[in-house]
Amino acid sequence: MSSPAGDYSASYAGPVKRFIFLKRKAGLTSAEFHDHWRERFASQLAERPELRRHLTRVELHHRLDGDDTRERSEVEVADAGYSGVAVLWAASLAELSALTAEPAFQELHAVEAPRFLAPQMAQVTTRTPDVIVGPPGGAPEAGMSMLCILRRKAGMSLEEYHDHWLNRHGPLFQDI
Repeated sequence: MSSPAGDYSASYAGPVKRFIFLKRKAGLTSAEFHDHWRERFASQLAERPELRRHLTRVELHHRLDGDDTRERSEVEVADAGYSGVAVLWAASLAELSALTAEPAFQELHAVEAPRFLAPQMAQVTTRTPDVIVGPPGGAPEAGMSMLCILRRKAGMSLEEYHDHWLNRHGPLFQDI
């Protein structure tokens, strides 16, 4: 796991979430993958004080059965075979960096990850969201959320991209 880079990311000191898109190791069933994540990896993040102190929450979102074979819209990329998404919540980017620098984390990752993870993964670290539709903090009774990881147009800065989504594209959803 690498630390985020760039001026935009490095300057943000507030709460952050790191979304890690995981693929299960060849030969493992989905149930075996999720069991290993929960019982062998995430449990140690929660139980070991030297790791737990860097995190405010840890989640694993299971992929829905059949999602890998559903028809894609014209703007979606081909399915990349991810089995689930881990979400690490921390008070700051510094805390996420401190977690990954911990010898205990490095040992845990070196020993456990090869047992259940394929080596390919994708990561995105985000800050506190801008709520476009709904009350601040979301609607806990909704029971489901959808997260889309989008790529910005070539040549567009991250600042321009976020401004466009917040001030131009996002408001379109408020009227639908």
